Amino acid sequence: MRSKVAIICQQCGKKHFVLSGFKDKAKFCSNKCVGKYMSSENGPTKKKKIRCICKQCKKEFFIKPSETKTKGRGSFCSHKCHNLNVKITGVYKGKLSPNYKGKIKRICQFCKKPFEVDPNIVHRLHQGKYCSCHCRALAVCKRGEECNLWKGGVYPLNKLIRLNFRYRQWRSDVFTRDKFTCQKCGQRKGCLDAHHIKLFSTIIAEYKIKTMEQAVQCEELWNINNGMTLCRNCHKRTTHSL
Repeated sequence: MRSKVAIICQQCGKKHFVLSGFKDKAKFCSNKCVGKYMSSENGPTKKKKIRCICKQCKKEFFIKPSETKTKGRGSFCSHKCHNLNVKITGVYKGKLSPNYKGKIKRICQFCKKPFEVDPNIVHRLHQGKYCSCHCRALAVCKRGEECNLWKGGVYPLNKLIRLNFRYRQWRSDVFTRDKFTCQKCGQRKGCLDAHHIKLFSTIIAEYKIKTMEQAVQCEELWNINNGMTLCRNCHKRTTHSL
């Protein structure tokens, strides 16, 4: 059996026994005594700190000497006391704040009306440019030909083609031919898509299809040999890799 030696706790002065191999390291009898020593004035965390009195609750607390150089540090022990003092005194609010620079005048880029804004939000995206959220939405979220993603009104035609009975029939024929099985991973049933091997958008652009009548007459658009059954995940990976 390993021998034990008696040690006097540096915090509470009680005698406790530890293994002889730990006699140089065991200075305290418990974690509670360690915590009391660390938070005391003689502790290593307090030796390099200075003593301060909270202006609100009058409690004693310690901070680093370097923190006293920062504006506002060393006056309050916590954010709670600081916020309570601000509510009572009214200091650092609005025009009473030493950092208050006043609002600056701007002209709305959409409706051309003058308005005022805080200078600290001017640098943010779309902030300080418009007088209201309504004007910002109308200016940023442009639709139709004014949108930078405009492709000449192709989407409504794509939607009409995909809602057409002939497209639904082509989709059903592709599923039936492939026995409702993904041609990439072999998944049966579930969420399946009919994928155009030659892209749907490529066919429309190549044949210059602009009306529903032209789409119905295009044989390549309805050729089942140009289609294959894919599950939802494989379809996403196939589309993103193109």
